[in-house]
Amino acid sequence: YEVNAWFRDDWRPLSAEEIERALQMLRWNRADLLAAAEGASPAAMEEKQPGERWALRGVLNHVAGAEWWYLNRLDLGELTREMLPRDPFERLPLVRAELERVLPGLAGVQRVLGKEGEFWSPRKMLRRVLQHERDHVGHVLKLAGKA
Repeated sequence: YEVNAWFRDDWRPLSAEEIERALQMLRWNRADLLAAAEGASPAAMEEKQPGERWALRGVLNHVAGAEWWYLNRLDLGELTREMLPRDPFERLPLVRAELERVLPGLAGVQRVLGKEGEFWSPRKMLRRVLQHERDHVGHVLKLAGKA
């Protein structure tokens, strides 16, 4: 699938109801991600398995970093990349709190930006955040030996 796809529906503003539903899905995704990593030893957090780009810690940092990047595509949020903690268990909640802070303000907002050759809207950003974290839940389960 094409991750940077732009769908006709991405032009449509998010409704307050869609944002509320998305916030719940974000909570479920995050609970699943953290449950997948739960109980991993410090060694397992650092061990880069053959054929993998990152160790478990790296995947968790990537999820949070990508969430920050998605916000940045629409010039949203007050966090700079330099402000992101190195520890994923600090980074994940910090970036998520920023996303949860800005999302309600996007209800009814018609906004489309082009950044680095790609169109972005609040709807696309939210779709990508949800999809990306969901994809990595399975990845973390695999790295943690739970899949």
